[in-house]
Amino acid sequence: MRLVSLHAKCFRQHADSAVTFPDGLVALLGQNESGKSSLIEAILFALFGTDAIRGTKGGLRWHGAPARAPASVVLTFEVGGVTYKIERTESDATLRHGASIIASGTTPVDKAVPKLLGLSFKEFSASFLVAQKDLSHLSALGPTERQAFIRRVLGVESIDSALKACRKKKSLLAEEKEKLRERIESM
Repeated sequence: MRLVSLHAKCFRQHADSAVTFPDGLVALLGQNESGKSSLIEAILFALFGTDAIRGTKGGLRWHGAPARAPASVVLTFEVGGVTYKIERTESDATLRHGASIIASGTTPVDKAVPKLLGLSFKEFSASFLVAQKDLSHLSALGPTERQAFIRRVLGVESIDSALKACRKKKSLLAEEKEKLRERIESM
């Protein structure tokens, strides 16, 4: 996935902010409380809805927003060279490919985006997003703890568990095979 642009309006600390993303690694730099985390949250909100926000959706609106002006985010991104656009407010969402609407409404968009990306919110945030607090946490860990943390957030532990279960099953089947072979030979 490649981010193309973001437009956040009446969203957290952003009255009306637009960002165009360059190709490659992106880092947001700025003073404390300047809205860097809010931009990240706007991206996550656009992609994954209210599951990806801090607090409730009622807290998304910029404090200086005009009456009835909803918090809104428009995110343009590419997946496999195909451009998509998500428009999301506190109460509605639309996912488009060009002029075609792929999904409309919060629930359909919430279901369509993970399928499109091939990642759930948890998987996306564990693999593509490193928050500042996570960097501090990682730097404080020793090498063994750091490896365990990374394996856990990337979901490798579940793969390890499945592999362990497969090996156990293979061992049990080998034992059963040997017992059957012995029975056949004793006949």
